[in-house]
Amino acid sequence: MGNLKNYIRDKIKKPYVDRNGYELRYRPESPSANGRGYAHTHRVVAEQKVGGPIYEGRVVHHRDGDKRNNNSGNLQVMSRSRHGKIHKMKSNYKKGGKK
Repeated sequence: MGNLKNYIRDKIKKPYVDRNGYELRYRPESPSANGRGYAHTHRVVAEQKVGGPIYEGRVVHHRDGDKRNNNSGNLQVMSRSRHGKIHKMKSNYKKGGKK
């Protein structure tokens, strides 16, 4: 039965990219799965990395800024406020402002 579930998950329920550029995969067992059973790949990988769910108020940051690079070494779980500060600093740096 496990092989059939894996086949359905990996072949029939294809991954897709949402309008924000994040990949989603069919993972109904994931705590972060939506109502259709899809979860953001970066959240699933981060959940495996930390050994449990990503709690409310926490986000998964892509260190290299590439939303499609979901390697565990590229992902970092942090507070929403810290995440905002990181992106603000990067934005200011690109504009030539504060570094």
